Amino acid sequence: MMDMHKMSSMVWRSSLLILLFSATSLFAQQGYDARGAAMAFSNGADTRGLQHVGLNPATVALRTWYNFELNLASAAAEFGNNSLRKEQYDAYFTEENYFLTEENRDDILSVIPEEGLEAGAAANILGLAFFAPNFSLSVTGEGLGAVTVPRDAIELAFRGNADEGRTYTFDQSDGVGAAMVSFRLSGAYQIPVDKRSPFRFAALGMTMKYMVGLGYGEVLDFSGSFENFDLAQNRPFLALNGHYEAIQADGGNGFGIDLGGIVRFKGEDLTIGLSFVNLLGSIDWNSGTERRTVDIIDGNEIQLPDGIPDSIHVSQTTEIPNFSRTLPRTMNLSIGYRPMNEFLLTASYDQGLNETMGAAKDARFAMGAEYAGLSFLPLRTGITLGDADGVGFGLGFGINAKFWYLDVGYITRGGIFPGNSSRQATIAATTRLRF
Repeated sequence: MMDMHKMSSMVWRSSLLILLFSATSLFAQQGYDARGAAMAFSNGADTRGLQHVGLNPATVALRTWYNFELNLASAAAEFGNNSLRKEQYDAYFTEENYFLTEENRDDILSVIPEEGLEAGAAANILGLAFFAPNFSLSVTGEGLGAVTVPRDAIELAFRGNADEGRTYTFDQSDGVGAAMVSFRLSGAYQIPVDKRSPFRFAALGMTMKYMVGLGYGEVLDFSGSFENFDLAQNRPFLALNGHYEAIQADGGNGFGIDLGGIVRFKGEDLTIGLSFVNLLGSIDWNSGTERRTVDIIDGNEIQLPDGIPDSIHVSQTTEIPNFSRTLPRTMNLSIGYRPMNEFLLTASYDQGLNETMGAAKDARFAMGAEYAGLSFLPLRTGITLGDADGVGFGLGFGINAKFWYLDVGYITRGGIFPGNSSRQATIAATTRLRF
């Protein structure tokens, strides 16, 4: 029989690197702003100007000292996986021609859960955008990708088929990817407040979005198994079966609506906000829609090194009607509190409301703080926990030159502090002009 170690060693590097760092969850946050990233996206109730994009549109009504803001560049990107820590990646995947020992392979496999390796990446880019009091117009780009690889598939690639008589199953495979451009119009209305009410400020806001889909792909079904040879049972052949089914589209369009509201209390500088991102919204994928299926049939007596005969491999690609996908829907409840002018405390609760395009019905809690004692150098931090990604820690700062500013932010996931224990990272940078 052929030892598959040589074959597996050729594919495990490229496939695993692609899965881990270019393909767990998709962007848990909707934010595009580096200030929000540094505060673990807990600042939904305290945003100014274009900081609101992707969060609560009602905050467009909050007072600012400037009457116009122009975005120069703003982007946030998230990448990571649910298993390998940064220290393991550095040790096993950064040196050229590095050979994994059996102990190394055991270490990697020991952290991959039974549900498989989940890896993903997402990016939000804010392009042309400007803000005026109670109004903003922006163009954004979004991209996401996620994949789940069964643990058995990774073990087979690492160790080959040396385990006689074993059956490897691949039923937990999954994947989704999408890219789109959105045109967003946001507005807010300040609600008149009765003098006898506990509030000194209230507002409602809405963001209307027109989206142009650039591409979409989704695995609908991936199942199969690989039964190894067993010489002890006089069975010198392999058995292979599988079914793969996926849909894809080259383009589409759709609409979305975000709604939000905020109130600010009298006596205390306390603001509470509630928003629903994509409360209504879907994309109709209507260009280049196809379904691809691949089946392995009658693969019950395969002998190597003779190879896998083409006759058992059947693939088909067919055009299909247009299909729609609902946008990921999220509820956000957020709080902003200023015990003093230069110090801000924030907290938020996010709840996913549907499962679509890689999103999940996970809950996320976050807390943040901003210190602006040095007005030209605001400092920020935040902690996030919950959802499938575990504990995260955010850090960031800004350079405030009044009419121009630059913010940077970073979140690490899988550990409270940045470093080798992290399995995910979010990085963000923002620079704008304001007058």
